[in-house]
Parts: sequence; C-alpha cells; structure tokens
Amino acid sequence: MRSQLVKIVLAVTVVSSCGACGTPKATAGDDLYVQGATVAIDRSARIYYSDNSALGTPVRLTVRDDQEWTRRWKQITRGSSVPPPQPEATFDESMLLIVAGGRFLTPGDSVYIDSIRVQGDTLTALVRIYRQCSPFALTPTPVEVTQLPAWIGTVHFEDREYSIEGCG
Repeated sequence: MRSQLVKIVLAVTVVSSCGACGTPKATAGDDLYVQGATVAIDRSARIYYSDNSALGTPVRLTVRDDQEWTRRWKQITRGSSVPPPQPEATFDESMLLIVAGGRFLTPGDSVYIDSIRVQGDTLTALVRIYRQCSPFALTPTPVEVTQLPAWIGTVHFEDREYSIEGCG
C-alpha cells in the first residue's frame, strides 16, 4: 500500500530538476522523504480544492485519523447547500495536509502546497499563496487538501506569497 501511495504522490530524484523552480523533480519509485531535499508535490496528491470553503481564516493543519478528517471536512463544507462528498483518505500509511487562505484573499488568488522539505524529524510543507489582483468584489476562501505518506515527526508550514507582475 505504501509503495502505491508513494508512486501516486511522488518521490524524489535529486538529479533531475523542475526547470523553472530549481526544486528537485519527483518521480515514482524513490523515497518521498529525503533529508535536506526540497521535493515538489505533484497535483495528483491533491484530493480536494475549492475556492469557496467555509474556512474564513487562514488554516494550516495536519490530519492523521478518520474522526479528525470527518470533523474538518464538515468545517470546510459548512454552509454548502449541497456539500460535495467527502474524499476518501486512508490513515494507515498516510496523512492529510489542509491549507486554506481565509477571507483575506481576492478572486483569482490561490493557496496550495508546492513542495516539502525534511530536516531532522521536521517535515516542512511549503505553501504558495498566489495574488492575482482581481478587480471583482467577491471574497474567495480557497482550501486545498493534500494526501501524503504518513510522517511521524513534526509537520510545519511555511508560507510563500507571490504576486502577478504589476500587483502591489
């Protein structure tokens, strides 16, 4: 099961690189958690994304069991007239990382886990927040849920904010 999850999520090949970003590119078959390496997270690891969650404040969470996942899912979809079905997650060998931008973002902005880095017993999820400078008056509340192989140690989140050229 773990080897299947690692293949779905990605693993690292330190020799190849993600051209534009300089981050090692992940490929199936290697170990995802490599000490000192920053590993890009493939979009296939994302099990849910929405620009309209019920999370009005920025959120960075690690979910490691079914009960917590059900509770968090209800928070994410609260207020939806027809909530989407809860994505399946198995916690025997995996965990979920939830990142939400909160209401401080504007339409077109997004938040997602870009990559991870391991140092000692700490896994750092690098969170990208993209600002689009949208002129619309709507208030988005983006959220992403990403499934990764279980990590026993501490999980830390590090935000990195980017703007489209010409945005304040």
